Amino acid sequence: MSRAPGSVALAVALLAVGCGGSDPSSLEDLAADLGITAGNGQAAEPGTAVPVPPAVRVTDTDGDPLAGVSVTFEVVLGGGSVTGSPATSGADGVATIGSWTLGDTPGPNELRARVGEFPTATFTATAGPLFTVEVRFLTSATAAQEEAFERAAARWQSIIGADLQDILLNQDEGFCGSNAPAMSETVDDLVIFATLETIDGVGNQLGAAGPCIIRTANDLPVVGRMRLDADDLADLETSGNLEAVILHEMGHVLGFGTLWTTAGLLADPAASGGTDPHFTGTAAIQAFDDAGGTNYLLGEKVPVENTGGTGTQDGHWRESVFDRELMTGFLDPGVVNPLSEVTVASLADLGYPVNTGTGDPFSLGLTVSGNAGGVAPIVLGDDIWRGPLVRMAPDGRVVEVLRR
Repeated sequence: MSRAPGSVALAVALLAVGCGGSDPSSLEDLAADLGITAGNGQAAEPGTAVPVPPAVRVTDTDGDPLAGVSVTFEVVLGGGSVTGSPATSGADGVATIGSWTLGDTPGPNELRARVGEFPTATFTATAGPLFTVEVRFLTSATAAQEEAFERAAARWQSIIGADLQDILLNQDEGFCGSNAPAMSETVDDLVIFATLETIDGVGNQLGAAGPCIIRTANDLPVVGRMRLDADDLADLETSGNLEAVILHEMGHVLGFGTLWTTAGLLADPAASGGTDPHFTGTAAIQAFDDAGGTNYLLGEKVPVENTGGTGTQDGHWRESVFDRELMTGFLDPGVVNPLSEVTVASLADLGYPVNTGTGDPFSLGLTVSGNAGGVAPIVLGDDIWRGPLVRMAPDGRVVEVLRR
């Protein structure tokens, strides 16, 4: 008969306690290590809770998980508070608190988890300004459409964990598309110009998006552009797919698929004759493996779309592998299109400070062998915007023109 990991240690501890031996042990006495599994390195506004509740995994001297262990979480720097402490480890050895609210003063915060006095694990977080996405509509939009943009912006803001460098802009009209207004202001952190306009009628291209100004410090966007085809909006709203399309296109403004070449993270691009385009960021590769990609044998990791032509290939995860994931070039209607931890990790590879653990539940499953299935997808064809792109210093100087 096999035992679950940690059950032998648990049985020994219970036997020692039950028999009243000369050296009785408690479950806490068996804990040899605490490993952080979620919630480290986050950021939140002062006085608010971090997005991901901190969690640790309790293991014994053999590295097996221990269930039923009481873990105390206590604030040691920055003020603030926690709920759900002490927390008890589950069958997998993981103990998770209810929430961690940071202190009211901007600055570093620390939270310590401990079993008795030892072992311990320390979480860090920053209380301060967070990443903000401001959407400015250049055409009219309904209240429902504006709310869909706001929810998409809030989702990306919850993933990107910290404020970016402010940039002073003094730009003439048309600098980010023909109808972009002049700007004379300091941007924190990202401004997106959104237009709902006729592109090519019902069907075909639903929209396009991408950045037009990136920072010299890290090549992360300052201003970007989103276009949605007004002729497709009614169908997208009726079918409940509008918000997923907006969330997807906003990801392109952030740099997903649009700045991979600039960052040197795209290998063997299909546009140059490659047959196995893949994203080479180490964080995304690890997240891909964690989602089931260790069994992927069809090429290099992380697989990027190699079909669909310009604007689809080289700028999305490969549909035949990722299937319903949000950032493939194909939207699956009527089902959840998860924004996975692989996508979150790809933003970290681009240079964003991300809150790990904020991706939606996602597993590659059988799709790693190219057996993706499901309902007929909505093709997000040619949705990479190719307008002007410049690299800009904090004082507003254009340092390099990457695309006119």
